[in-house]
Amino acid sequence: MVDLQSLIFSPNDVGKFTTELVEYRATTKDRAVTSHIPSLDRELLAPFPGELVVIMGYASNYKSSFMSYWARVIAQDILDENTPETENDFVVFVSWEMSLEEFGFHDLARQAGLDGGDLWAGRVSEEDLRKTREAGAVRGALPLWMIGHSLIKRRQITTLTLEMVQDVLTRIEDTKGYAPRAVFL
Repeated sequence: MVDLQSLIFSPNDVGKFTTELVEYRATTKDRAVTSHIPSLDRELLAPFPGELVVIMGYASNYKSSFMSYWARVIAQDILDENTPETENDFVVFVSWEMSLEEFGFHDLARQAGLDGGDLWAGRVSEEDLRKTREAGAVRGALPLWMIGHSLIKRRQITTLTLEMVQDVLTRIEDTKGYAPRAVFL
């Protein structure tokens, strides 16, 4: 049962809590999350960790690709920042449609300088395989986790629910001791 009193805020609460948030943001403004797309960043107030941003559009309108791009940008920012304050930061990407291998193909192809379509089709030389293995090791350092399914572990596929996602995020937070900077679902 929800405690209804916890949903009610007095005018004093509004002033006090909002002031606290402004003070917090003043000391953590560098934690705001940008897309690195200048025209978008000019129009969109950068969200802070824990805030909800909804990407909506018709089917096949680049929503998942945009979110995976943004997740990668934030994860790379974490690596580039390389400070004690950000050493435990990470990003989580959740997908019901894209397998972790499909997600990873983009990373490995870009890192190795190879065509993602060729990797997917298996049209690779021994040299391409060497570059792909090296790219896989580099990808292992990117603080970008995925919740979803794997083509390699097909027998372990279950129907992913939002409740399961919440449980996994809680487990990650309990295990690592901190929450992700951003979650994309």
